[in-house]
This record gives sequence, C-alpha cells and structure tokens, in this order.
Amino acid sequence: MKRLLLLLGLLSMLTAPVKMSAMENEKAEENPVFRNVKVSGEKGNYEVSGEARPIKGVFYFTVEDGHNEFIFETKRDHKTKFPVWAPFSISIDIDKNKLPLNGSLILNLYERSKKDNSIIHTYPVQLEQF
Repeated sequence: MKRLLLLLGLLSMLTAPVKMSAMENEKAEENPVFRNVKVSGEKGNYEVSGEARPIKGVFYFTVEDGHNEFIFETKRDHKTKFPVWAPFSISIDIDKNKLPLNGSLILNLYERSKKDNSIIHTYPVQLEQF
C-alpha cells in the first residue's frame, strides 16, 4: 500500500516539464532529511548531489520508472547524522538499452524508520523524462 501511494505521488509529478517542479521545490523545503538536490546528465548517466542529515547516518535510494526498478534498494552511509547537514553525491549508470522509451526515470531517496523499518522521509527526484 505504501509503495502504491508513493507511485501515485510520483505519477502526479511526471507532468512537470522541468527536472524540478514547483511542487518538488515546496516539498524539498518540508523534507527534514534531504535538501538542495540537483541532477545532471542524460541517457542513463547521471550525477546527483545534495545535502542530507539522516537520523541513523544512512539513507537509501532506488531508481525506477513507475513500472520497472532499474536500481534496487541501495544503502548509503553518510558522513553525519541529524541535525548536521552534509553534502552527498551519487553516480547512476543505467544501460541505455534498458531505459524506458516513454515516461520518467525517478530516483527515490529515503530513510528507514528505527521503529519498524518502514520507508520514511521520501524525496523523489526526476532524473530524465523520455
């Protein structure tokens, strides 16, 4: 159910003509863990940078198009923990032959709850629209 809600939220963002819509900017200001996220690159090769302050000192990411997962859950150790912000960068390489023909490629940044390991503080980022 949580994954369905996440996908519905992502689908509502896919109509934005630019990489970061006004809705994402608004959401970015509200996210307690991720901020100032920027994307460069195209055709499967992307560089993502930003700042994070994960509660446990780790965060996770996936890459998908709403139907297929291109990068499964990947854990990232971070330099600092909440409340200190620190920069992060992620290099993403996806085989050009596996990229979707239509739609958007989405990077999902998130944490996992200490209490029940559920996904929290989700921060979706559009990598590219095809």
